Amino acid sequence: MRKRTLLLSACLLLSGLNVLGVQKATKQAHAEELEALLAKVGQYDYGSSREALVDLSEYLAPQFSDRKQASALEKRLVQFLESTATVAAKDFICRHLAVIASERSVPVLAKLIQNPTTCEMSRYVLEKIPGEEADKALRAALTKIGDEHRVGVINSIGVRRDRKATRLLIPLLDLPETVDAVAAALARIGDREAIDALYSAKTTGDEGIRGRVQEALMNLADDRLAEGRNQAAFLVYRDMAFMSESDQIRIAGLHGLSKALGVAAIPTLFSALTDAEAPVQAAAIKLLFQFQSPSVTKELIKTYPDLREPTKIRLLAALGEGNDAASVSFVMEEAKKASAPVRAAALQALARLGNASCVPLLSATAAETTGLVQEAARTSLYRVRGNEVDQAILRALPQAVL
Repeated sequence: MRKRTLLLSACLLLSGLNVLGVQKATKQAHAEELEALLAKVGQYDYGSSREALVDLSEYLAPQFSDRKQASALEKRLVQFLESTATVAAKDFICRHLAVIASERSVPVLAKLIQNPTTCEMSRYVLEKIPGEEADKALRAALTKIGDEHRVGVINSIGVRRDRKATRLLIPLLDLPETVDAVAAALARIGDREAIDALYSAKTTGDEGIRGRVQEALMNLADDRLAEGRNQAAFLVYRDMAFMSESDQIRIAGLHGLSKALGVAAIPTLFSALTDAEAPVQAAAIKLLFQFQSPSVTKELIKTYPDLREPTKIRLLAALGEGNDAASVSFVMEEAKKASAPVRAAALQALARLGNASCVPLLSATAAETTGLVQEAARTSLYRVRGNEVDQAILRALPQAVL
C-alpha cells in the first residue's frame, strides 16, 4: 500500500513538472515569436510590404486585454523605440503602444518628442497616457520643440486640459502660426486664467486674431452647455450676442442663449430686434417664434411700430409661417395702410395665416391696386385655405374685377 502511495505521488510530481515545463516552453515560444515579428517590423519602411505589420498586429491584439501581458509588452515596445529600427517601424509601434502605455513609457517618449523625426509619433502616445508625468513631458516639449511641431504639442495639451500649461500657452496667442491651436487649447482648459487670456486677446488682438479667439470662445460655451453648466455657457453666449463684430457670431450667441436660458432668453431676443443688424434681427425673430407662445406673439405685435421697415417685413413673414389666429386681424390692418413693401409682406402672410374672413380684403386689393401689392394679393387669394373660402371668393366676385 505504501509503495502504491509513493508511486502515485511520484506520478503527480512528474505530471506537475511536465505542466510547468510545457508552460515554460510555451512562454519561450511566444517570446521568440514576438522577437521574430519585431525583427521583421524593424526593417519596414513607408511604401514597402505591410505583411510584417499585419502579423504583429494579429499577435498583439489578443494580449492587450491581459494586464500582466500588456505590462510586459509595453516594456518590450518601449525598448523597440530605443532601437535602430526605421522611423516608419517606430511610428507603427507607437500606434500600438498608445493602447497600453502608462507612465513607465514617459521617459523614453519624452526624449523622442524632442527629435523632429519622432516628435509626432511620441506625442500621439503621450496624449493618451494618464497622469502628471505625461503632462510634464508635453510642457517641456512646448518650450523646446521647433515651430514645425509646436502646434501638434499645443493640440495635445488642449486635449488633456492641462491647467499648468496655461501660462506657457498665453504668450503664443499673439503669433499667427499658433493662435488657432492656442485659442482652442485655452478654451478646452477653460479655467479662469485661460478664459481671461482669451477675452484679453479678443479685445486687444488684430482682426484676424479676434475672429479666431471668438470662435474658440464659442466652442467653449458649447462645451459648457453640453456639460450642463448653463450659467457658464450663458456668460459667453451673452458676450457673443452683443459684443461681437461678426453677425455670424452674434447669431450663434443668440442661438446659444436660447438653449442655455430657455424662455428666460426672450427679453434678450427682443432687444436684438432694435439693436442689431438685419441678419441678427431675422435670427432673433425666428428664435422667438420657436417658443410658440401666444404671449410672445402679442409682445411682438406691441413692439412692431418701433421696428424698422425691413424688420417689420421679416416679422410679418414669420407671422405668416405661424398659426396664431389672434394675429390675423393685425396682419390684415398692415395689408391696408402700410407702405407698398410692408403691405405686400402682410398680404403674402395671409396666404397661410388667413381664412375666409380675409377674402374680401384680398379680392379688393387684387382688383384695385397694381404692382407688387396686387401680385401679392392675387397670389394669396389663390393660396388661402380654410372652410368657406371658396364661397367667400364667389361672393366677392361681383365687387371685384380680377
